[in-house]
Amino acid sequence: EIDRVIRYARNIDYVRKVVSHVRIKAERLPGT
Repeated sequence: EIDRVIRYARNIDYVRKVVSHVRIKAERLPGT
């Protein structure tokens, strides 16, 4: 059970990094 929670938390952390990275790229591009 705890293992699942840890995996879930890591997943969220990874998604957050990807989302912030995509946002930075989107901000640099004109329009979108």
